[in-house]
Amino acid sequence: MSDNENRNNDEDQERVRHPLDEIEGVSDDGIVDWSEKYSHSSLFTRIIKWIFTALVLFVCAAIVFRIWMAGDPKTVKNLTINDTLCDAYQSDEENFAVYTQTIYDMYSDIYEDTDLYTNQDTGYFYSSGLFYIPSAGEIQVSVRYNVRTLSTMLSKNGYDEDMSQSEIMNGEFFAFRLTNEDDDGVLADGEYYVVPASSEKLTRFFYVYYCLTFDGLTVEDGEDYYIEIYMLDEDGEPDYDSCVGRMKVYNTSTRELLEYDLSSSEKKELSK
Repeated sequence: MSDNENRNNDEDQERVRHPLDEIEGVSDDGIVDWSEKYSHSSLFTRIIKWIFTALVLFVCAAIVFRIWMAGDPKTVKNLTINDTLCDAYQSDEENFAVYTQTIYDMYSDIYEDTDLYTNQDTGYFYSSGLFYIPSAGEIQVSVRYNVRTLSTMLSKNGYDEDMSQSEIMNGEFFAFRLTNEDDDGVLADGEYYVVPASSEKLTRFFYVYYCLTFDGLTVEDGEDYYIEIYMLDEDGEPDYDSCVGRMKVYNTSTRELLEYDLSSSEKKELSK
């Protein structure tokens, strides 16, 4: 075969294209480059990935927000500066100390078959922010409740069962007392129930807080201190015969007190 004939045959082969040549990712010799063909995901796959990523981010954000929402505000976690503390600090700054302790019973207990603790659906109340200032004879503690879970308990104690969350948030339903017991679970000798010297109400999201201050206290070893919560009657007077919540907030027998570090701003305020 002559050179011209060979050349013509080569040209004819070049003009005849393989059927797979029209498919993207196929080389001239008919070999499919699968890595090239499937290196780009389809639009549907990308949309599914975007939806899944957005869902994961939303769930994570919701969890973080819920944790943040359940946390106590700074007002509750910090010491409340008042005239009693200022007087004690300015009288003897060197011996002025503030102590704190993890609340022993953060949630109110359930009491059954007793005359005093008549409400069986307790557990509505939460306490935090305990401070004890020996030189001032003062205990500070906060009590919190969730308005979304309170309507049932209020209706069982004579209030309108159809009250809105806003009415529960803004209403006044409870009175508080501090008491102490010795190791045998009875009132310590010479002690009595103490009503708050001050009570500040705060609201945050679905929570209501009461920052309580109790004065004139001398804490002895072996005594446990409790917050007791009572309903207010229709005249706004405490019904001390019906305790709807009780929490041990300060334990002197087994829990160690930790010294609270006063900030420079707190020291400045105490000095005024």
